[in-house]
Amino acid sequence: MNTNIFRRSVQFYRTIMIRLLIIASLILACLNMEAQGLRVAFIGDPQVDDITELEYARRSIYAELKQRKDLDLIIILGDLVNDQTALIAPSKESLDSLSCSWFAVPGNHDFDVYEDKERLRDLSSWKQMIGYTDTTYVHSGVRFILMNDVIYSKDRGYDGGFNPEAVAFMDSVLVNTPTRSQVVLCTHIPVSHTKECKRIYELFSEHKNVLYVSGHTHSVSRHYIPAGAMLHEEIIAGAASGSWWRGVKGPDGIPYALQNCGAPRGYFVVDFLRNRIKTTYTPLSEEYGLSARISDIGDKKLLIINVFGGNKAGDVQVRIPGMGRMLLKRTDSVAPEVLDVIAFNKSLTADERRKRRSDIIPLRRIRSPHLWAVELPSDLVLPENVKVVYSDRAMKFRAKVPVSVSR
Repeated sequence: MNTNIFRRSVQFYRTIMIRLLIIASLILACLNMEAQGLRVAFIGDPQVDDITELEYARRSIYAELKQRKDLDLIIILGDLVNDQTALIAPSKESLDSLSCSWFAVPGNHDFDVYEDKERLRDLSSWKQMIGYTDTTYVHSGVRFILMNDVIYSKDRGYDGGFNPEAVAFMDSVLVNTPTRSQVVLCTHIPVSHTKECKRIYELFSEHKNVLYVSGHTHSVSRHYIPAGAMLHEEIIAGAASGSWWRGVKGPDGIPYALQNCGAPRGYFVVDFLRNRIKTTYTPLSEEYGLSARISDIGDKKLLIINVFGGNKAGDVQVRIPGMGRMLLKRTDSVAPEVLDVIAFNKSLTADERRKRRSDIIPLRRIRSPHLWAVELPSDLVLPENVKVVYSDRAMKFRAKVPVSVSR
């Protein structure tokens, strides 16, 4: 009797252990699936104007992408060229040499230019070389929608927007896409900058996980867009060309080309995990994805942290020796890096400006969307490095970065 009870007990616990092992295996499998996910690089505005700039792109952004073996997909967000549509073919050759699939949307500088001013600019060369303007596909469960949102007119240049056929195309795609699926709308001009933005937001509002990605502005920005009880996100990815391949050349012979938000040339990588994304901004000319500056503004000494790929809703904390951890506030101001460039431009004589035209980055005093600041005691001994903790819904990191002083 006791032996039977013992055997039944052993069998019972063995069954429980097997079930627990199965559950644990399933959990680990799910975690592993999420860890692998889908990794996509989003590249804004290579915008090459001649063979020299094509070589800059080949030696920087295309070389960077070619050596990466962790990407599943690459999407070019328009302005592959700078009105020189003869360069679409050699640009395509560089992209075809990459180690993963790539897609592209056309930008306003990818349209053909005609000597006949009455002839409307079009995408004849783009269609011949790339093969499409609007398209959609599913990769690893993520629905991608790539759309041309540049509308040229004879009298007003171009606008950002969607014609009725484009809206109908997106509607038909979304109707056949489950509302819980991750959806990515890729355009050149940011959706938030188009005339139909409210209509597009409404069109996508039934879908839970929506990401809008674009280029065009030659600056980097991330922000949330309310969609009922949900928050969709828009990433304006900046430009691989920075400020049109302008500026003093670095050790690699490629122009600095700082962007107007104070971010260096770079690109975004987005990991699509289960029902969420993880975002990274990768600079092409800097070691870190952020900068730390001490700036004297009036009688205040400020520590300014520029998180190049930061979201407007992000939190920034710093740890300074002797002061502990401090929470910074986002500040709407011009990036210190931009002020440095403007000061350099003004320091040149008229003769120097003529001789060094390509060294001059045409930056303006535009407020950066990814600056955070905190006031410091005037007598504080400046640290060489600060520890920065950044966090938003899709980007989290810790970094120890050197502190520099604005001129």
